[in-house]
Amino acid sequence: MADDDLIASCGCKGIRTCLICEKQGKFSNQQHSVTGNVQAYFFCSRCNVCYRYTDASKTTQPEANCKDHAINSSLQVKGIKVIDNFLSLQEETEMIHHIDLSSWAISQSGRKKQDFGPQVNFKRKKLKMNNFKGLPNYCRNVISKMHINDACNQILANFRPVELCNLDYSPDRGSAIDPHFDDFWLWGDRLVTINLLSGTILTLSKDDVEVDIPMPPRSLVIIFDDARTLWKHGIKRQNITSRRVCMTFRELSDPFLSGGEDEDLGKKLLDIAMS
Repeated sequence: MADDDLIASCGCKGIRTCLICEKQGKFSNQQHSVTGNVQAYFFCSRCNVCYRYTDASKTTQPEANCKDHAINSSLQVKGIKVIDNFLSLQEETEMIHHIDLSSWAISQSGRKKQDFGPQVNFKRKKLKMNNFKGLPNYCRNVISKMHINDACNQILANFRPVELCNLDYSPDRGSAIDPHFDDFWLWGDRLVTINLLSGTILTLSKDDVEVDIPMPPRSLVIIFDDARTLWKHGIKRQNITSRRVCMTFRELSDPFLSGGEDEDLGKKLLDIAMS
């Protein structure tokens, strides 16, 4: 499908909305700003501290002085790692070129997507591998880089993804993604995302608390531990200001690994993923 057709089409279902279907009369469920009932924190990737916003309207920039962060911090969230400039500008340009060679499918909430992985029915806990041909070649060097980069290799030394999901966000479509947990049955503890083209904010939410995590262009963000299992994550429409493409890699959960009840199926998935 041509990109112009994608812009004019809507893939929203249920309560999901985008600018396209809202213009057709569907009520928007998007959160456009932080409300007074939410305790708002910002995660500083320099000192790894979650500190309180001094101004609840501030949505994109952290305070510069890390010495002040500990004073304003009363929240600890295990499992957030942001690595700035994980890719070079040239690597980013080449990656976007390769990604855009594949067709994009319409997704919900104004997104476009490309899925490289098994076909999964999460409700029934069933998967099919018939059409899974492995991860695209252009991401192989990126995965290798995760294993040797000094800033993340301790966390990702044994990271073996079996799925790559590319998402395209645009302010023209009102792109966003509602707060959610990634599946726990199939996907493991670490979610690894590379952010391309434009910066945004990943928002963690639990009860009445939100933590904004900066995702600069070409950065790599790892969500694991409590940030993965206890906090939902999403991206608000207001934090998409120009085209953004992200690459999210997912690994298998423990039952699909060595010693698990679905070890044989997991081995097949791993073999295909890197074939």
